Amino acid sequence: MNDSSSTSMQTATARPVAPPSRRPRLRYVDLFLDAYDDEASDCAAALGRHLHWGFHANPSTRIEAAEEFARAGDAMSALVIDAAKLTDGASVLDAGCGFGGTLRQLSEQDLELKLTGLNIDPRQIHRARSQQVSVDESGVHIGHTCGDATEMPFADESFDAVLALELTCHFEERAPFFAEARRVLRPGGRLVVADYASSGPVKPLAAAVDFCLGPLFTRVYGRLNCKLTFNDYRRLTEAHGFEVARKEDLTRNTLPNFRFLRRLMGNFEISFWEKRFNDVVSLTMENAARMGALKYFLMTFVRK
Repeated sequence: MNDSSSTSMQTATARPVAPPSRRPRLRYVDLFLDAYDDEASDCAAALGRHLHWGFHANPSTRIEAAEEFARAGDAMSALVIDAAKLTDGASVLDAGCGFGGTLRQLSEQDLELKLTGLNIDPRQIHRARSQQVSVDESGVHIGHTCGDATEMPFADESFDAVLALELTCHFEERAPFFAEARRVLRPGGRLVVADYASSGPVKPLAAAVDFCLGPLFTRVYGRLNCKLTFNDYRRLTEAHGFEVARKEDLTRNTLPNFRFLRRLMGNFEISFWEKRFNDVVSLTMENAARMGALKYFLMTFVRK
């Protein structure tokens, strides 16, 4: 980051942090945070760094140990980091940073980076800060901010890259996020999105399912909106001043995650009906992904 950009970030008027009424209710995060109290638990081992899907080079992998899931999460973050094509001195925002695992991986790069994490959930920010490698150990400072990715509390053209791992599926409308991502990116900066999208032929069905079951999904998982296609993403991003640099279909490489997560969720002390609901949602998404109706894409967009 050059000196003028740094000054701009420091002197810009901060935008308001999202009030509690706008913060999502994330039932699964409640469960995971409770489980982390037992650091020997499978949940702590599997999800202590990341709250996103793992990447498996072998799609037929059967995950037997929590540590395998954690390593796959690192592998997914590594793909996202590679797509950002960072250079020495780059300023990076992880929007929806979860527990900060991707930022910690970035701090291990042989680059001088300025790293910032943003999340609307103060509990996730608290854990990210508590898990942060100290400046003395890593030589890289990671700043964590509680705020809304559709109203980012950062100055214009503050970052060289914005990362969004399984963030956009939680928005009712994605346009405000893309507008903000463009605003905070410098010209030529990269927006890297890893998320689900529906295939074109099943989009009407996905929209119907979202209309009928969206409120129930929101109650259990928070907003889960997978009804957009890749072409929808392309149109939205182009309308907000981006061009598509790359699209990679990672659907098959995410399939092993479903079975492991069903087993992990089955160990929680939740009601019989909530466990069955989790199983139904997971199996439905897994089968849709296997049949090509649901896709997991790694998408890179460049700010014009």
